[in-house]
Amino acid sequence: MSSADSFIDKLQDKQQQKGLLADRIRTKEMDEDVILDVDNLRKFFDIPVPFETTWFMIAFVGAIVVFAFEQLIGLILVGAIIVLYFALPYIPPFNKRPKVAHLKAVDGITIKIKKGKIVGLVGESGCGKSTAAKTIIRLHEPTSGAVYFKGIDINRLTSDEMKEIRRHLQIVFQDPYASLNPRATAHDIIIEPFDIHGVASGDEASYRVLTLLKDVGLAPHHAYRYPHEFSGGQRQRLGIARALALEPDFIVMDEPVSNLDVSVRAAIIQLILELQKKMGLTYLFIAHDLSLVKILCDEVNVMYLGRIMEAGTSDEIFESMMHPYTKALISAVPIADPTKRSKKIFLTGDIPTPINPPPGCKFQTRCPLVSDVCRVEEPIARWYSESHVAYCHNIEGGHESPDFFNQ
Repeated sequence: MSSADSFIDKLQDKQQQKGLLADRIRTKEMDEDVILDVDNLRKFFDIPVPFETTWFMIAFVGAIVVFAFEQLIGLILVGAIIVLYFALPYIPPFNKRPKVAHLKAVDGITIKIKKGKIVGLVGESGCGKSTAAKTIIRLHEPTSGAVYFKGIDINRLTSDEMKEIRRHLQIVFQDPYASLNPRATAHDIIIEPFDIHGVASGDEASYRVLTLLKDVGLAPHHAYRYPHEFSGGQRQRLGIARALALEPDFIVMDEPVSNLDVSVRAAIIQLILELQKKMGLTYLFIAHDLSLVKILCDEVNVMYLGRIMEAGTSDEIFESMMHPYTKALISAVPIADPTKRSKKIFLTGDIPTPINPPPGCKFQTRCPLVSDVCRVEEPIARWYSESHVAYCHNIEGGHESPDFFNQ
């Protein structure tokens, strides 16, 4: 029996006990080597749009000035302005104004992550990497789309059902200090997942805590220290130990070394690789350090303003990149050789707002290859191998489907 079947059986058993039907659980046939399949995932945040207040403030100040000379007229004006301010949003045509805007943090991404692989997610700050990762493991509720973990669409699960799946999906946050309870010791932080899921208790749980601390390079006496008593690298090790507590299959590494010194960073990266080899883990690795991503990741996804621009193996992205954004991003990586100079590509134009992105390609305002079709139609996928895809109207070559390479 496959892992997906065992998950479904557990969920069906729980539902039968509650007298519910399991038909609503959507599943998908997946390749054996694929552990996570993200299909057209979107996450929009609602932002209230306030009614225009500038002219009302000017009118109100004017009414106060009138009140200083003619009290009756001033009172009438003040009352009229207050009534209009609260009434106009409900009177045509002013009631046609949108009351809520949508910040499109993640706007239709598709990613396949194979078991035992490290998949990188890179892009500029604010492009939606962390939001995408949190939406994938359902720390954020998605607006639309599906996330199949071992064949099960986790977005359709109830909170109780999701609790069973969540043991297998964990995250290491970018800022370990902000993600650790400052009032709890390292022992209490690591033991909490055991208590929540009923995995272990008492002496067995404490023994597992000490084992996890050893696995991440911390000593037994560290178990009774508080987060503020650790260094930055030690706090990150503690965060990794907490993520490993339930023996997950998939871990999101959200810029786990961005806040650390270079020497400490190397030690944490070595730890991440050792744990992957020892436990057979699968990582989604988010980072800004492209030189690190090139060495560490098997596959790389390049993200811009909530969309994937290009995806492929590490060699394909760094040696045979096709998308103009990917080329500009990689050109910014410094070369550790004083005798060589990299030819940097400087992008001009403004970054669109994710609240009101332009139609068509989101990169059109900065793209050196932009054409009229880019301003109207969303870019199509062009496949350069079974794993290498770029989304652009104006790059040469490629095929419309990866199936071309299986013929």
